[in-house]
Amino acid sequence: NDSLSTPPPHPLDPSAAASYGEHSLRVNSLAKSPVTVKAFLGELSELLEPKAREEYDSLVEFAGRSSRMAPQGGRIQPWNAAFLQQQAKASVVDVDEAFLSNYFPLAGCLQGIKLVLRESFGLECEVSRVEGGPEGESWCQDLHKLTLREREGAGNSPSTSQEGREVGAVYLDLFRREKKVQQNAHYVVQCARKESQGRPFQPAIVVILCSFGGRRASGGEPVLFPSEARTLFHEFGHALHSVLSSSKYHYLSGTRAELDFIEVPSTLFEKFAFHPKVVETFARHVETGEALPLRLLETWVRGEERFKALGMKAQIACAMSDQIAHHDWGLGTDGRDISEIFIGETARHALIPHAPKTLPQCRFAPIVHYGSYYYTYIYAECISSALFHDLFRENPLSREGGQVARTLLANAGARDPARLLHEAGGGYVRPASAREGPAGGKGAIPNLEKFIL
Repeated sequence: NDSLSTPPPHPLDPSAAASYGEHSLRVNSLAKSPVTVKAFLGELSELLEPKAREEYDSLVEFAGRSSRMAPQGGRIQPWNAAFLQQQAKASVVDVDEAFLSNYFPLAGCLQGIKLVLRESFGLECEVSRVEGGPEGESWCQDLHKLTLREREGAGNSPSTSQEGREVGAVYLDLFRREKKVQQNAHYVVQCARKESQGRPFQPAIVVILCSFGGRRASGGEPVLFPSEARTLFHEFGHALHSVLSSSKYHYLSGTRAELDFIEVPSTLFEKFAFHPKVVETFARHVETGEALPLRLLETWVRGEERFKALGMKAQIACAMSDQIAHHDWGLGTDGRDISEIFIGETARHALIPHAPKTLPQCRFAPIVHYGSYYYTYIYAECISSALFHDLFRENPLSREGGQVARTLLANAGARDPARLLHEAGGGYVRPASAREGPAGGKGAIPNLEKFIL
């Protein structure tokens, strides 16, 4: 009797999936399946190969200059790869990051964020120091509060009555102190919520928590290393996502979106930090007011990114191993044990070889904590690289580009980001040979149209 037959399982029912990876990605990702993720990783690995090979050969050449570090059999060994990369960077970059920090006072960095928010995203940002005391908002010294409001005349709001409305507050707790957790993260204290069923609009409250060193100029003003300034912009991208993405339901707000989209806003916003047209507006010497010589910053950035393709190839090997462990095992199509999987994928994708008689999976905690999702940061980097190139590369203060970015951020989990990316109409997910990939190199971004489903 057909009327009594068992109905098919719901698509979100784990029993409807052939593996944990398939269930997990189908529920909460843009890629939607391990097959798509593995195809993306494979294509990116091929695109990165020429640059990674060039970086590897330069590392071998550098190591060969020293009798103590000479490569064995012409190969860089995994136990000294990180040390050699550090030494190779130092040999060509004569710019001291501590010296550069004098050009990145915290107040100046906040001015840079304010500029981008105002011109690109149509938001006014008021910066204030938060006072302490038992009745105050402060829980530490050097706490700053950024109050964000819709800019009048920016055209963000459906009605002029919403212009000037507060959309959120971001607290900055940036410097390390005793008993404070040592990490860089953003926390949502209160979600943004739309007006609904008689309830008023609720602005977001967000905390950016970092563990910066707290270096100070001779006058006592806090200054940031360039790497810390970039981290501040990165974490502010997460905060902006939480502020702008008001929804009817809390669980659809902010970073409660597809897991491989979460890092898109942060990696997009961090790219503003060192764009010449942005950094020249706020990077001034903390004591003399002298503008930062851009050639010094460019030299430092080149050093930081010198072996980025080599590092991404190693990440791809780990991400591919993660997919195999959480999908192919479930299908029974890969009979290797976990060590053999990591060793095999390292040989296939990474140029730094596996160390014999070691267990690579034992130093890869994400296989447990981010099962089947380790690929997400690389994936998001490719999306944000394409978006930044198309929207902001020529003009980082583009209001048109900011409107597109706001649309992507404003919907969070309330609408499928894949649909929004395809609907944007600018070809942001289509291949373009002029774009630089996340590790540099023209055209080194996969055809995202195939991998955002």
